[in-house]
Amino acid sequence: NRIWLRTEGRYNAERRSRVSDGLHDLLYSRPVSTFFDLQAGLRYDFDDNTGRTWAALGVQGLAIGFWRVFATAYASDSGHYALRTDAFYDLYLTQRLVLQPQFETNW
Repeated sequence: NRIWLRTEGRYNAERRSRVSDGLHDLLYSRPVSTFFDLQAGLRYDFDDNTGRTWAALGVQGLAIGFWRVFATAYASDSGHYALRTDAFYDLYLTQRLVLQPQFETNW
């Protein structure tokens, strides 16, 4: 069992302002198989004007070919829905140099 805190934000250096847009996920993760976990929790988006709170349900794990995958569905209290997927792979060029191709979608 794990607690995940995933956070992402944007900072505008030209205006020297605080973080203007961002999202925070707080997820509880529980294994459902050898390579995959089921996650449930909350997401909070903050924008320049208002924020939005979402319920989150997703899966994360290690797929075929050692790709790490995340897929999370979101539902807000105002009737909005979203889906976010993320996949990445660690390609070791040397013992210290790692190339990490990453694919992310937001629906």
